This record gives sequence, C-alpha cells and structure tokens, in this order.
Amino acid sequence: MLSQLIVQNYALIENVNIQWNPGFTAITGETGSGKSILLGALGLVLGERADLSLAGEPGKKCVVEATFKTQISEVIDLLRDNDLDVEEDLILRREIVPGGRSRAFVNDSPVTLELLGAFGRALVDVHSQHEHLAIGSRNFLLPLLDGVSGNASLCRDFNIEFKEWKLELARLAELEDREARSKMDEDYLRFQLAELDALNLDKLDITGIEQELETLTNAEEIRKQLGLAHSALEREENGALDIIQQALGQLNKVTRYNDKLPLISERLEASRREIADIAEDIERFMQHLVFDTSRIQELTELSGTLFTLKQKHRLQEYTDLIAVRDEMRDKLEGLGSLESDIAALRARCTATKSRLEKIATQLSDSRKKAALTLAAEIREILAELRMVQAEIRFELSAEPELNEYGKDGVILAFRPTSSSPFKPIRKIASGGELSRVMIALKAAISAHRELPTLILDEVDTGVSGEVASRVGKLMKNMASRSQVIAITHLPQIAGQADTHYKVSKETLGDKSYTQVTSLSKEERIQEIASLISGTKTTPAALKQARELLEL
Repeated sequence: MLSQLIVQNYALIENVNIQWNPGFTAITGETGSGKSILLGALGLVLGERADLSLAGEPGKKCVVEATFKTQISEVIDLLRDNDLDVEEDLILRREIVPGGRSRAFVNDSPVTLELLGAFGRALVDVHSQHEHLAIGSRNFLLPLLDGVSGNASLCRDFNIEFKEWKLELARLAELEDREARSKMDEDYLRFQLAELDALNLDKLDITGIEQELETLTNAEEIRKQLGLAHSALEREENGALDIIQQALGQLNKVTRYNDKLPLISERLEASRREIADIAEDIERFMQHLVFDTSRIQELTELSGTLFTLKQKHRLQEYTDLIAVRDEMRDKLEGLGSLESDIAALRARCTATKSRLEKIATQLSDSRKKAALTLAAEIREILAELRMVQAEIRFELSAEPELNEYGKDGVILAFRPTSSSPFKPIRKIASGGELSRVMIALKAAISAHRELPTLILDEVDTGVSGEVASRVGKLMKNMASRSQVIAITHLPQIAGQADTHYKVSKETLGDKSYTQVTSLSKEERIQEIASLISGTKTTPAALKQARELLEL
C-alpha cells in the first residue's frame, strides 16, 4: 500500500507530505483546488512522462517521492531482476532539476523511467477520468482479462519473445536492404570496371594516341611542309646537300696546308651525312603518312572515351585511370554476400513467430474462459448498482497479425436490458452507465489481482442518490482487499471512507498554493455537509452528513 507521498515544487503544490492509511480513503475539494494536480504528481513518480510546464518555481528542483509498504511477488521480482535492494519500504522518487532534466530512483538507486513505470504499474492502478474513453480499447481490456486469467508469467514470456521478434524483423529488413544496396553497388562497380577493362589500359599509350591523332588530323599540312623541307635539303642546285658538297670540295683542296683544316672538313662531312639522314627520314615519314579517316575516327572515339572517364572519376591525369581500375577490382573482391546471414536470421524469425503464435493461442484460450467469468461477476456487481438487467460481453476475435498482446482483438459489448441487443459499450452506454460499468470492472478485477493500491478519480461521475451509496459501499468492500483512494464529489461515497482528505487552494499575495488536509470527524461532517448543500451549510445537511458517517 501507499504509505507516504511527498510533493515539492510541483505546479501549485509547494510542499505537501501526506501519510496514507490502509482501507478506503476519500479525497474531496472544490473544482480547481488541485485534486488533479495531486494525481498528476503521483503519476510522475509512477513513471509517466514529465510535463515540464507543471514544474513549480523556476530554478528550484521538483521532487515527488512515494513510499510503499508491500511484499507482493511482482515487485520483489522486479527488485531482484534489476539488482535492487529488497527492503521493508519501497521508495520511488522522481526529480526534475532546473533545465528540465528528469531523474528516477528506486530505493535511492538511479533507474530508467521505463523501470520506474514497471514498478508503478505493479503497485498502483490509477483510474483517471479519461480512462472512460479507453474502456473499449484492446490496450485496456486484454490486460484486464489477463489479470483474471493469471496470465502474468505467460504475458511476460510473450512480451520478451515479441520484442525480440520485432528486433529480429527490423534486423532482417536492414540486412535485406543492405544486400539489395550491395547488389546495386556490385552491379554498378562491375559496369564501371568493364568500361575501364575494355580499354586495356596497361597496354594503352595514351600520349601516343593523342600524338597520332594530332598527326593524322593535320596530315596534309604536315606533308606539304615536309615536302618543302625535303626539297630544300635535296635540290640538285642550291639544295642544302648540294651547297655543303660544294663547300667540302673547296675545303678539301686546301686541307694539306694546315693540319686544322682536315678537322673542319670532317665536321662538315658529318653534317652532310646527318642532313642526308634527315632528308631520308623526312622522305620515309612522308611515305608512311596516310590520311586515314577510319583511323582518325577510331582514335577520336578512344580519346573521347578516355576524356569522359577522366571527368567521370574526377581525375587530373589519364594515367590515374589505372589506379581507379585497380581500386574497383579490390572493392569487388571485398564485397561479401549477406545471403547466408539473411537466411539464418529469416529462419530465426520464423521460429520465434512460431513460438509466439503458440503462446498467443494459450493466451487466447485462457482469456476466453476469463471473459465468461469476469462478465458474470460484473453482471452481479451491476445488479447491486441498480442495473439489474444490464450485461456486458467480451467479444474476442483473431487479429490478422500478431500484436503486443498476442493475436486477440476484443470488443466490450453492452446491453442495458435483456431485450436490448449487445453493442460496443462506447456506442450505447450513457455516462452514468459507463461509470457504473467501470467501477464494476475495477471491483471485479481487484478480486483477482495482487494490486496494493487502487486510485479512482471521479469514477462516480453520472451517479447519484441510492446508486452513489451503493458505489461507496462497493469501494469500501474493495478496500478490504486493496488500499482504495477515491477522488469524489459525492457525499454518499466520501461518508463511507475510513480516511478523508480535503484539497484546497490558498492564496498568499499574488501566488496560489494547493494544500492537502487530513480531516477530523467534525471537519468531515462540515465537508460532507458542504458537498450536500453547497457553499451554505444547512442544519439539514449537517444532520445528513452525521447520518452518512454513521453508516
């Protein structure tokens, strides 16, 4: 049970320390006094997400601490599974420090918000006003049936397997995506490599290609100029060779007169031979120089391909294409297929799904039995609440895909009279009927679940008179099994509580503060009388309040 709640610097609450008793506790107060704020603070320490706008005075730490006295097995298992100390008191604490960072603690040990929430769900069942909206949802109904079925262990096994399966499916999708992208990369690499391999780069003289293309493209001009050069060297008269020959003849006539002249003659003869060789080379070049349009086209295409590839791979030099080709070959050799990993993981996914479906079938079978039991119990409770002919029915159906609860879908069907057809409860039940069905659900479930504390936030909406008295009696009966804390506006319910707290708002200067006060018997009489008669307490209301407290 919840034994203490400390709230500091949360919304309108500056500092509240509430000591809770076992049994049935009623909380009353005017609208806007802060009852919902108190519930919000409790939700914070039970693992709900923090609404930073509800933090109190800026610059100060917000702290909510709840102490529980409990030895239920689920809580002990959570403590041991997470290496936390098992002590007589279990203390949950939540802190929001300036700047918005949130911290959670269990018995002074830091924990994750998820783990704090797990403790909260094991310790407290909070029924808030908006839960009426969820009464027809799978997320609300299936856990109720599991509570009656005693499926806690089976649900835990399923959840572990289901989370693992989801992770496996995500991993499988990732591997398949990587494999698909790898195949695309491999195909593209092979295409690019084929482009480079087709050029036979190791044997390709790129400089020679450019030079040959330049030569062939300008063949006519080259032939013309070479012809002129050849003619200038080999003309019979006044050609370079003829003139040198004449000069040699003149030199040879006088070489005997000076020993240096033969050397000059030798040099001139060497020049003549060199020029003669040059003339022959020019003639041979001219003979081999053919204007070949097909060769020009071939070289032009090859040069264009080389230029395109150089640009494509963002290279400075044509010779760098060889390095790019070799790098591509290395990459292709390093590409490993993920097919074996994918096949193994796909097999694991199939095996995990098979186990999940088996557990889901067990859950479904036990829920169907629980649905009949729970519906019968709720029908009896509704009769006590003056809905004698009303019935509910849990309509279970198989979903096409596995979900976090197994493979069940569920509809809560309701009929207010035996002659009415069953319809989804959200479509047919009035506000008062919905409230009574909800309290009947909570009462029936409390007999099956090991839950220390049940908090009911205005679950009595839409009921009054004798029905309200019966709802109060039902809550008191529930409090014999669990601690029940009810936020209510009804005197018939507040009068049956073992303990009574009043929430009020006080204003000091320009600030308002929420206060929580434990009421004495006389104070309870005044408070219940005000619930009966409004702001002006009448003698009749006081008398009725005393009568209610004597119930």
